[in-house]
Amino acid sequence: MAEHPLDYECAVHGQAWREVMRREQEHRARARAIVECDYVRPSWRLFADVWLDAEADKAARPAIGKPLSIRARRRNRGRIRAERARLGRDMPMSIQWAWPHEGGFHG
Repeated sequence: MAEHPLDYECAVHGQAWREVMRREQEHRARARAIVECDYVRPSWRLFADVWLDAEADKAARPAIGKPLSIRARRRNRGRIRAERARLGRDMPMSIQWAWPHEGGFHG
């Protein structure tokens, strides 16, 4: 059985379309990396620092919930630093992205 005259044309255009899709996917991957490095990581770091400071401050406060005096705050500085370090170790800093339709037709 002879091949259809358009089979070759379809194969060439299909290959070109796959190449275009591959380039677009690489472009999207580069754009995601730029967004993550320039915006997400610094924003996440700022959020984590504020949260860690607040939690460490709460941990160093007396059980009755009163604010600490300046003298007591100075005395507790090491405890606050230790609590902040512990919370920083416990808090996972990695971000897993789930970009919609990655690798799909409308990706």
